[in-house]
Amino acid sequence: MNLFLFFFPISAISRPAAHPSPLHPKPHPSSLRPRLPNLAATPPPPPPSARPRRRWGCALLCSGSAAGAVQARGGTAARQRWSCSWLPAFGAFACEMFVLSQIEHNLPMPPHLLSRPLVDAIKAELERLFLDKVVANLGLCVSVYDIRSVEGGFIFPGEGCSTYKVSFRLLMFRPFVGEVLVGKISGYDEKGLHVSLDFFSDISIPGHLMQYGTARALDGRWMLKTEDGDELYLDLDDEIRFLVSSIKYPPIPVEQKETDRAFAPMQIIGSIKGDGLGLLAWWAADEEEGEAEAEAEE
Repeated sequence: MNLFLFFFPISAISRPAAHPSPLHPKPHPSSLRPRLPNLAATPPPPPPSARPRRRWGCALLCSGSAAGAVQARGGTAARQRWSCSWLPAFGAFACEMFVLSQIEHNLPMPPHLLSRPLVDAIKAELERLFLDKVVANLGLCVSVYDIRSVEGGFIFPGEGCSTYKVSFRLLMFRPFVGEVLVGKISGYDEKGLHVSLDFFSDISIPGHLMQYGTARALDGRWMLKTEDGDELYLDLDDEIRFLVSSIKYPPIPVEQKETDRAFAPMQIIGSIKGDGLGLLAWWAADEEEGEAEAEAEE
């Protein structure tokens, strides 16, 4: 095998033409002068006090595990989107507890829905299948957000309905670990508190994740005993601020005793061990004092 190498001098390639031509016109002398910025047209920077407060926004795209969706519905979760914002005052991220999950699903269309428009019939069937149900590793379906694409419409042998390949997005409730939520105390037992968000009630706060000094009283209620000797009770329907410690998707039990609680396919473990966490009434006075000081400084 013969190899031929050709070398070209860089100066010969980058050197402009010596004589003017239609391809290499001679530059005008005025174009060779250095160009200085127009300092008079540049406005001066605003003072630090007049500058707007910096706001940050970010979007996170990641792929979620679709094992539960594949086993339960035959679909595949494609991606999820979180809308996040940076709060410089608190030095932490504040994200919404609702996410959009894009799913592809082979949807059999019942014959009694074929008289309706195709998109409306598909949305009605998707709401029947997913609405108010938990998809493993994705969360609780709140609504069918939109339908991205519809393909197929084939009738397979032995079936009396047409099957469509549908790509759609679901609005899912799934707070991230470390997010702070506010709910109401719906019950308590020897293990801890039960909290409800009105639309989701499988939230528990165990005793070891409560404020230091929290214990059960003689009547079964949980109370916080302060250093001054005050007893602050956590009663039913009290608003409580908690931190999401973990989210669990337990497997469906084969057998369940009558004394056991109802099976919860999605469980949120909360924590009130930290500053600002617990009953809203505990921190109401401090928050009012902080707002008054901020207004006085302004």
